[in-house]
Amino acid sequence: MKKMMMTIALTTLSLNTAFGGEGGEMPNDQATLADTAKNSGDIGARREAIRKLTDQAVLLEIARDEKEGYYWRELAVGNIHDQDILMGFAKNDKHFAVRSAAIRNIHDQAFLMEIAKNDEQYRTAAIVNLNDKDLLWDFVMNDRGFRVDEAAFARLDKITGWNDKQELLADIIARKRGGQIAYSAVGRLHDQALLEKVAQTSPDWQVCTTAIGKLENQAVLVGIANTAELGVVREAAVMRITDQVVLADIAKNNTSEDAREAAIEKLKDKATLVKIAKNDKSVDVRLSAVEKITDRAALAEIARTDKDMFVRQTAEARLKELQKGAMKDTAATP
Repeated sequence: MKKMMMTIALTTLSLNTAFGGEGGEMPNDQATLADTAKNSGDIGARREAIRKLTDQAVLLEIARDEKEGYYWRELAVGNIHDQDILMGFAKNDKHFAVRSAAIRNIHDQAFLMEIAKNDEQYRTAAIVNLNDKDLLWDFVMNDRGFRVDEAAFARLDKITGWNDKQELLADIIARKRGGQIAYSAVGRLHDQALLEKVAQTSPDWQVCTTAIGKLENQAVLVGIANTAELGVVREAAVMRITDQVVLADIAKNNTSEDAREAAIEKLKDKATLVKIAKNDKSVDVRLSAVEKITDRAALAEIARTDKDMFVRQTAEARLKELQKGAMKDTAATP
């Protein structure tokens, strides 16, 4: 561990020295950047220089130098602006990373369309600047290669609005059934009826809980809290419920421990908390209730009689905490 920490410290010192000392920054003049980008033996300094370099001739020199590792060539290509030069790299370079960097920097729509339609290997890179929404939607809805749907959705997110596409978002969520696309789509969904359907039917708990976090209908939330298969989904619904009577019922009677604990967290009725702390079959639920009880007599009883040692200890600790607070209040009273 000490050796690793020394290595990190030396690396940090090296980068700081390259950037002009501790807290310093890489110089912005192009001559210095060009020299560092081509000749520096410091990986961090060289990377930063290429990223900040705007001299297109120097960038092209690095990008074309086959003796350079592909990483440096890829960085240089990513900073080149000339579209014809970029197309040359995209068509002819031997290395996947360099070609991909060039394609991600191209804006010619006909060129990008050709790659997106016909070249599965470079399709994801072409999507980055693609503007054809119909083709992008096709990529989202259909399996066209590894992570192509995610790239297409991310591109659509930048160039289109979602207010008039709520049904389409719900369709995406239903088709994908889970994963990053469904999760991103539900994040942009605001239609309450569609959110209710997603919350009640999606097999993905993250999608469900995200939808629940946007729901406003209390009756629907109560229904989910009482019937959802997964405890984490019930818990998310309970955390959105505001009615204390409903919360008390969930805290006492829900079949999910997660739901009961979530309800206890929001419950204000002291008598109900005491009843749960004394009677719930779950140790975790009893503990949740004990931690909220302010009735010292009830805590003393639980500390003596609960069948679980940890519950007894927690009740005793809670009792001491309340007694200590009461003593401070008494001492502070004139």
